[in-house]
Amino acid sequence: MTLDIFIGVFVCAFALVLMVLGALTAYFGSGKSRAVGIGYLVVGLAMGAVYGLYQHMTRPGFLMNSVIYPALFYGLAIIVGAVAALGVFIVGIIKT
Repeated sequence: MTLDIFIGVFVCAFALVLMVLGALTAYFGSGKSRAVGIGYLVVGLAMGAVYGLYQHMTRPGFLMNSVIYPALFYGLAIIVGAVAALGVFIVGIIKT
């Protein structure tokens, strides 16, 4: 059960950070960077929507009820997801 929670928070954090960084890149970037930012934004939105819909279809209320678990576990998952998304973002920006 805890691995499910970790993966869920990781995916949600990854999608959220990818959307925010994509929006910032699309707004402030130019040329290829703007296109990469729009791509990140779309991928983040799609990941969040697909994961949320999947969880809702398989286990209704899972995302709301899982908030009760200890904050340290969530914090670790959020940090890992944010660092992973930042790494993907940095690689995309460096390549453009």
